[in-house]
Amino acid sequence: MLQKFKDFDGRNLTTFKIGGRIKKLLIASTLKELKEAIEILSNKKRWLILGAGSNVLISDKGLDGAIKLKGDFLKITHHNNLVSCGGGTFGSAVIKYAENQSLSGMEPFSGLPGTIGGWIATNCGPKEMNIIDILESVTVINKKTLQVKTLQKNDFGYGYRYCSLKNQYGIIKANFKLQNKQKEKIKQENQKFMKYRLSTQPKGSSVGCIFKNPKGKSAGKIIDSCGLKGFKIKNLQVSKTHGNFIINQGKSKAEDVFEMIEAIKKNVFSKTGIKLTAEVEKIGHFKHD
Repeated sequence: MLQKFKDFDGRNLTTFKIGGRIKKLLIASTLKELKEAIEILSNKKRWLILGAGSNVLISDKGLDGAIKLKGDFLKITHHNNLVSCGGGTFGSAVIKYAENQSLSGMEPFSGLPGTIGGWIATNCGPKEMNIIDILESVTVINKKTLQVKTLQKNDFGYGYRYCSLKNQYGIIKANFKLQNKQKEKIKQENQKFMKYRLSTQPKGSSVGCIFKNPKGKSAGKIIDSCGLKGFKIKNLQVSKTHGNFIINQGKSKAEDVFEMIEAIKKNVFSKTGIKLTAEVEKIGHFKHD
């Protein structure tokens, strides 16, 4: 049965711990329930299918609705070297599953937050690769027609931190083509990437990297070179560990984050001539939209 919650605190749905109230939170465990949830929200203006909330900024005014995926959408299976997983599955769970099956290819993603659906929707990845590099096919649902179809990765557009499926479709299943490898070697690689992220990424409430990396450059290093590490606006601070992270130090507002993003962009452009582009996705109504 579709689970329904009213007036849910949006701060509890994102890793930033920022956001207004969600008028309707729906939790779907089957395709039938997901279709029902989409139909309930279809006449609403501001709603989304939400993964781990690790790359989104929910407006202070909140949203009309949000859908979370559970049950069938968390299953992981494999056949030979093809791993299949639901769109609501945490990437970390898929990485561990692949390791246990002696399947290699996902190691560079170890330590990254988020769900498989979110990873594909943003074509996330470390500097070594993007998630779509190892994707073979994806099953999606059209948010307007409720049509479900499976697409090969050549059937849609994608690029650096971009996937054309993002707005029109919900990602309900993905198939990744991996390679056979000794389990111990995969484990060592996973530990290497995890150790690197634990040592370089700051602790605290954030959404990870705020800005896309300009071609051939590091946004974090650019921000650092402008003397912005530690820069504060209200209860927000640019991390002293990594310049591309903004840390919510408590009770921050989404509009404060927008203000800080604009301040960083302006400062960086005035000093370097580089135009930074925000990677975090704004959801809902913002004053300057």
